Amino acid sequence: MKNNKSIKYLWGGFFCLFFLFSCQDTDELSKEINLLKDRAVALETATKSLNTSLESLQALLKADIIVGVTYVGDKYRIELNDGSTIEVVQASKVNLSIPLLSISKEGFWVFSTDNGVTFNSLTDEKGNKIPATAESADKTAVTPLLRVNLDGFWEISTNGGATYSLLGGKECTAIGKNGVSEDGVFKEVVYDSEKKILTVTLTDGQVYKIPCTESFYLRIPGTSKQQVFPLGEKRVYEVEQNEVSAVTILAPDDWQADLEEQQLTIIAPSNTSVEKEENIKIIYTSIQGYLRMTTISVKLLTTGFDANATLAWNRFATNSPENILLDFSYAGYKHGTEAPPAVHLKSNDYTVYNVKDYGAKGDGKTSDREALLSITQLFKYQANAKAIIYFPEGDYVLHTAADDENGVSKPIEINFGGFVLKGAGRDKTIIRMADRNVNVANSTPPAMINIKHTVDLQNPVRLTGDVAPKGTFVINVADASSFSAGQWVCLRLIDTSPSLINKELTSITADGNVWNKTANSQWTNLTNSGVQVYDYHQIVNKKRK
Repeated sequence: MKNNKSIKYLWGGFFCLFFLFSCQDTDELSKEINLLKDRAVALETATKSLNTSLESLQALLKADIIVGVTYVGDKYRIELNDGSTIEVVQASKVNLSIPLLSISKEGFWVFSTDNGVTFNSLTDEKGNKIPATAESADKTAVTPLLRVNLDGFWEISTNGGATYSLLGGKECTAIGKNGVSEDGVFKEVVYDSEKKILTVTLTDGQVYKIPCTESFYLRIPGTSKQQVFPLGEKRVYEVEQNEVSAVTILAPDDWQADLEEQQLTIIAPSNTSVEKEENIKIIYTSIQGYLRMTTISVKLLTTGFDANATLAWNRFATNSPENILLDFSYAGYKHGTEAPPAVHLKSNDYTVYNVKDYGAKGDGKTSDREALLSITQLFKYQANAKAIIYFPEGDYVLHTAADDENGVSKPIEINFGGFVLKGAGRDKTIIRMADRNVNVANSTPPAMINIKHTVDLQNPVRLTGDVAPKGTFVINVADASSFSAGQWVCLRLIDTSPSLINKELTSITADGNVWNKTANSQWTNLTNSGVQVYDYHQIVNKKRK
């Protein structure tokens, strides 16, 4: 919090400085102020990243072994043998003056203000070196904290933020234009899953190799997302475990959680006046004394199952492990993991296409389908349309029964890339269908909007390794030589096996009947082509295992 406060003071200093130049052109002044504001925000972000990486480095060097490695997005989630979890992120280059910190071979903190050309020891007010590891001194190891003071100079604390002093006892500027710096201590992070070694290269060139183990685990598939429980519901989960010697379960009041060898049973409380969001923690140890923890996030509703909804929907709405309905929550900007940035309507790169300029009413009654179709036809099969399709505040109907052709609905196909569907804000712009989509008898109704890629499928590559769990962004392939970052790929499944077809049809075969090729011969698509899934994704990066 002290660091955040100092950044605000710094920005205040910037503002006062520019206020003195009142005779400067207003537009130029505004640009300069915005640049400084952006610089201050970037500096605050970089400082947080640096402090986090210092803490992670210290924890890594303290650990005897790593018991869990998960690559999520651009960072590694590391589980240490003492039960703690850290995040390790490779440093990014930023146009700021950030000091470089590292740990000497003797185990003391050192720093550099010239991008690693020279290093000096961090010392306290008495001139004593600051220990980074327990072995470097008799006293407890210290994790330093950095911040920028109101004069724009780097300060450091070695007592948890209680007091700060100038870094190295000198004025080291944070706002000068001194070239490119790193916002962390990890230059490169690589996990070798075959050798079970995590290799971290620090920004000063030091290399550390930490052993890992993948044989000690307790997994509960289907619990990566929050589990929503109606009152009194009993739910059973499959459990996968190996080398687990002891387990302790910490459940909230009135919750029941019992673990057997291959299943976990959770029973929700039968009464509550308010919705509650809590955690069930499963702490387990190995024969070697390693410690790990699995956390299940649970939400308790104030009601039981929705009696007016189907069983399939209730299972989906409560994140039940028996759910079979598709979840589109990962669609959209960065798969729903981050809020999308504001898109400026006067952007120089993208052109705005207002649906009302193409005849849309947005009155909740008139079909606005043709207005959207008129815009989509402008960019058919283009890889980068650079188009913002804008829906101002209103209620837009994109399908009515009158839009059907011979009693069959057709989807609105968007088969181009580089576009943004933008509304006026939450609860201001509504897009919906007035009447449900219909298809020929015994066929699945189409979607209202179908966003498709613009390229043909070619050069199939086989997936390898374990099945990728729901929600993951990482897959293993037999040959990645034809792939590159930014490229679009399609994950394709075509399977005619009766066991998979029967599993997919569980929600509509509640009478217990099993699907088979002879008895259900009228289902020609399933009979001939089986279950078909086409899932498009864009490659962020590729790594050799």
